[in-house]
Amino acid sequence: MKPLFLIFTVLSLSCLRNTASAQTFKLAVDRKLYDTDKNVINAHGAGILFHNGTYYLFGEIKKGSTWLVPGQSWEDYRVPAGGISCYASKDLLHWHNEGIALKPSIGMPGSDIDTGNVIERPKVIYNKKTGKFVMWMHIDAKDYSYSQSGVAVSDNPAGPYHYISSVKPNGQMARYMTT
Repeated sequence: MKPLFLIFTVLSLSCLRNTASAQTFKLAVDRKLYDTDKNVINAHGAGILFHNGTYYLFGEIKKGSTWLVPGQSWEDYRVPAGGISCYASKDLLHWHNEGIALKPSIGMPGSDIDTGNVIERPKVIYNKKTGKFVMWMHIDAKDYSYSQSGVAVSDNPAGPYHYISSVKPNGQMARYMTT
């Protein structure tokens, strides 16, 4: 979880305008980050959206038993894809759990967002023209042979998001992305 905090710190500190808040936040990052219900924030590969005075943190839900994907030439450790979580904050210090923004499919191996597949690194943007929130994410097979960009939409920044489909932009692999 430490890489999450490093990325989260860089993104969050660049958004802060108040130096006192930035210093307080920097000190808090060296420890586990808890939501307002005192639960550890579960948002791996996180992305942040700032909309109408609120920060929204989206990340992969990681829980369950870790397993090694068989047949790989590299250490491909996985947990079942748990969907995408959402947390909201006015100050980047106090995070309220908004719940699951994008629920995974269960027992549907043909679905991009099945728990046996990969759902990673969500990023959300607001499309002013359509009035929709658009979530982009890395979608992959459990052995990382699929490599697509997935897209989901919602009327509300916290969700729920409706999964649309996945694509290979310009016919190319899509793993790490930004919006």
